[in-house]
Amino acid sequence: TSIVIDAKNNKWFGTYNSGVSEFDGTTWKTYTREDGLADNSVATIAIDNQSNIWFGTYNHVQGAKVTKFDGSVWTRYTIADGILNGEYVGAIAIDKENNKWVGTYRGVSKYDGKNWTSYMDGLVNNNVTSIAIDAQGNKWFGTWGSGVSKLSAEGTTGIKPELNKNQLTIYPNPSTGLFNISFGPSSVQQATFKIFNLQGKLLHEETIRNANLGSFNISGLPKGIYIFSGIIDGKNMNTKISLQ
Repeated sequence: TSIVIDAKNNKWFGTYNSGVSEFDGTTWKTYTREDGLADNSVATIAIDNQSNIWFGTYNHVQGAKVTKFDGSVWTRYTIADGILNGEYVGAIAIDKENNKWVGTYRGVSKYDGKNWTSYMDGLVNNNVTSIAIDAQGNKWFGTWGSGVSKLSAEGTTGIKPELNKNQLTIYPNPSTGLFNISFGPSSVQQATFKIFNLQGKLLHEETIRNANLGSFNISGLPKGIYIFSGIIDGKNMNTKISLQ
């Protein structure tokens, strides 16, 4: 689910439920919870200014969020350390001061090497799935379905995308099982959608005709992240949904 290359040209591959694998050009080595990783499902990887590798994970292990690996020692950071409590850590970025910016379902947490600080106010959506830092040091947070927020010295600014008549909206997301679908103000002639797990296995399929609203219930599936893949009037649309 994530790939980075370190200063020694080693490649690091995050997986879903199989840990993280390192490839040095000749040999593969895999690390899991038994080695010190917080969780075997790795959503994001980042390398800091001191060559430490940071792994953001799913929350299959209660409270486990972020792991640092310095080449020999694994260090776990959890909710008890001050990270926001969310389903999983979906993004990590490192600024020039070597602060770690961690995106979660509940907002952003920053680690300065000693303390964790949380940011929620001002985000267009607290579900942060990507982070980038520009040349001026501004932090940009991509959110799930709600637009982008920028954090600068002056504060946080939100930028929401414009809606169009063909936009697909799934809500609530996350959900405990029942998801609603809105196709915009105009009805669709036919919408066929499928639900896959992250390994690509088809778990659910439905078709909706001549409607602008619909719903589906997957409460019988295990909690986690799934892929919604739809064909709406001949157009492909894909997004992730979270079952809690």
